[in-house]
Amino acid sequence: MARIQLLVCYTILFASVTLLDVVSAHLKIKPTLPEIEDPKTVKDVEPYTVKVVMVFVSDLEKECPKTNKFKAFFEKLRAYAKYVCPIKNKDEADYDKDMKAKAGGLLKTISSFAVGKIREEIQEEKQEAINTF
Repeated sequence: MARIQLLVCYTILFASVTLLDVVSAHLKIKPTLPEIEDPKTVKDVEPYTVKVVMVFVSDLEKECPKTNKFKAFFEKLRAYAKYVCPIKNKDEADYDKDMKAKAGGLLKTISSFAVGKIREEIQEEKQEAINTF
């Protein structure tokens, strides 16, 4: 009796794996990292990192609505990423000030999304209150 149960178990396992193989062969899965040549030396790591970050930001921008808030956000995000990624800038005297200024600008842009959302919610609540009376 145990042999039959074991045979059924292996049959189900084999069928599941085969089905998974067939289904995954037809799916087009986007690679997590962009198709950029991998760095071969330590000097190549920094440009590679900058490229990967910029491709990620570009892909993210394609998925977002084309509004002025998003355009401003992605401009500031690109400027911040270009400033943060390189290692050679970290020895400069004003690096911390510049970094804080860029981060502050990015934070203001992000908070503008929240303010817009809060205003929308307040307007919806007002409209609901008007509709109930």
